[in-house]
Amino acid sequence: HHFDIDGDLRFPSREPRVMGVINLSADSWYRESICTTVDSAVERGLELRDQGASIVDIGAESTLDQSQRVSVTDQQRLLLPVISQLVSEGITISVETYNATVADACLEAGVKVLNLTGSTNSEQVYRLAAEHNAAVIICYVAG
Repeated sequence: HHFDIDGDLRFPSREPRVMGVINLSADSWYRESICTTVDSAVERGLELRDQGASIVDIGAESTLDQSQRVSVTDQQRLLLPVISQLVSEGITISVETYNATVADACLEAGVKVLNLTGSTNSEQVYRLAAEHNAAVIICYVAG
C-alpha cells in the first residue's frame, strides 16, 4: 500500500523524505525554526527546500502546555501569507494545527498535509482532509 502527496511524494518510499519546520510562534521550543515575519518565514521555507526538504511544516501555535494559545484569527493571519507564497514556489506545505477552521483555510490556500497536534475537532479535520485529498499526520503530544 502507498499514498501520494501532491502528485509526486510517494509513501512509503525507498528514499528518506525530509520535512523542514517553520514555527511562527516565538513560544516554540525549537528555537532554530522560529520566524517572526512573513519575509523571514518565506526565506526559511525556500532555504529548507534548497537543502532538500520534501515538505515544509508550518505552525503558528506552540504545543508546549505553558504557551499562550493563539486565536483562530491570529493563526490565519500568521499562516496564510506564508503558505500562499511558498505554495506559489511549488513547495509542498504541511500545517501544524488541531483547529478545523484553521485547517480549512490552510487547505483552501494549498496545504497538502495536516499535522495534527491535538484531538479537538478531529472528526471535522479528517473530513476536511478527505475533501481536499490531503494527507494527515497524527502526532502524539504529551499532556
